[in-house]
Parts: sequence; structure tokens; C-alpha cells
Amino acid sequence: MKNKSHLLGYRIGAIVSPVLAVLAFQFVQGEPASAYASMHEVEFRMLPIVPEGFGETAQVPELVSGTTSPFWFEELEVVEPTLPKYVPPTAQIETPDPTFMLSAVLPSASKSYAVVNGKPYSTGDTVVADWTIVKIAGQERYIIMEHSSGRRIRVKMNR
Repeated sequence: MKNKSHLLGYRIGAIVSPVLAVLAFQFVQGEPASAYASMHEVEFRMLPIVPEGFGETAQVPELVSGTTSPFWFEELEVVEPTLPKYVPPTAQIETPDPTFMLSAVLPSASKSYAVVNGKPYSTGDTVVADWTIVKIAGQERYIIMEHSSGRRIRVKMNR
């Protein structure tokens, strides 16, 4: 019997002690501060019911019928919107770039040469239709070719 009452005391202590700890903490800290709200006084200005200058000589245009109205407006001519003329898209067929084989680059102080597809060319020469050599880089061993459309490609020398 003594054992059961002993266990009961531990169980009650386990339940009551956290509650007592919270109450003791609140007692030491004091009561929580109360929240309050204050009202600020707002000053409202009363607007006049009739605006100033109302009823004085107002510049209201005269209508055709001779009456005047504050809702007068000038009629505008209505123009129907027109669609732009349809232009069918031009079909551009991309042709593959021709194959260029750079086999040698001969740099020179006055004029550099490049051997493309077995023939020597210099800057500004047309290699194939619409393809022109724009730059010959002798030290780096490549050339830049430009198509008449503005497209550029870089051709490296095979080592």
C-alpha cells in the first residue's frame, strides 16, 4: 500500500509542478502589460456644396439649336480602320555552306595569301559564288569568309 501511495504522489507531482512553475514565473515577472489603443482626432473639412464661381458667367459653347449645355462636344468623323495589304512571305531556302578546305596560309607584311580548295587567294578575293575572303590570320592559321548576305564563317587549317 505504501508503494501505491508513493507512485500516486509522483504522478500528482509530475502534473502539478509544471503548472506551479508557470505561475511562479508569472509572479516573478509581474503581470503582462495590458494593451490599449488610443484614438487620434481627425479634422474633417467641409467642402462647399456649390463650387465657387458656379452660376457666374461661364464659357459654355452654344449649340446649333441655340441652347447651351455643359455636356457639349464636337462631333468627330469616324474613320474605319483598314488592314495593311497582305504580302505573302518569301520562301527562303537555306542552302548549306559550301565546303572550304584551307591547306596553307602564307602571311606577309604587304599581302597575305591563303590556299583554299587548292588555289591561292588574298583578302577581298571571291572563292566561290557570293563567298569572299574577309580576313587571313597567318599566325593563327585561319581565314574568315563572308557571304553576300552578311553571314560569316571561320575556316581553320587542318594540321
